[in-house]
Amino acid sequence: MRPETVRKMRLLRAFVAVGLPLVVLPLVGVSLVSVALSAQVKSRTEEIQQARREKAATAVPEELSTAESRLNYIVDNHIMERFATGFHGLTMVMGGLPTGQGFALGPQCSRLDLAGGALKFRTSARAASARAVLIDLQVGMPKLAGGKVFVDFLAQHRNLPRLEYFGPGPDSQLEDRSQFRLEDTSADFPVGYRPFKHKFSRPLSLGVTGGFLEVNTGPGNNDDLPRPLRCFRRG
Repeated sequence: MRPETVRKMRLLRAFVAVGLPLVVLPLVGVSLVSVALSAQVKSRTEEIQQARREKAATAVPEELSTAESRLNYIVDNHIMERFATGFHGLTMVMGGLPTGQGFALGPQCSRLDLAGGALKFRTSARAASARAVLIDLQVGMPKLAGGKVFVDFLAQHRNLPRLEYFGPGPDSQLEDRSQFRLEDTSADFPVGYRPFKHKFSRPLSLGVTGGFLEVNTGPGNNDDLPRPLRCFRRG
């Protein structure tokens, strides 16, 4: 053989003996590490799934408290929606009384569709924890004379036994706190006319109203607070 050929064959043998392992061995190592990591991830995934299956097999339904069960019943059966919408005009109303009278609650009947909308009727009665009372009545006819004439009637009675009074003027003090009862009965009777009902989106209304107001005051029902007459002198 030629000397050059012999030298090339020696170089090739040296590469096969030394260089090739240096290239192949790292690749084999990387492959083994990758297989090991994959097996570890798969094993961890199987452990999580097995734990989930065991938990599902031994799971006990959560016991709700009495309050939570009642709230769920109210939500599931749409109690609040029925409470707000009412039944054939019958609903419950809350509040509407001045501060200090306690929590007020009572029934209300409201019908705005009587006689095809030509007659509207509403009345309510509510009582509060401080024995306060409010009763009102409203009757209206908004479509007289083809909708050009409207008549309304509103009456109201209140008995408010815990109204607080701190004295006249801006110099009143907390130490002068007193309490009294207010009873009033009122009625209003407005009558109106819409001369341009069909010409504007918000028709002009002309009208007059009449009414009366009867007021009575007396001692409150909270014995812890004095009457105003005991705290303030006339004149």
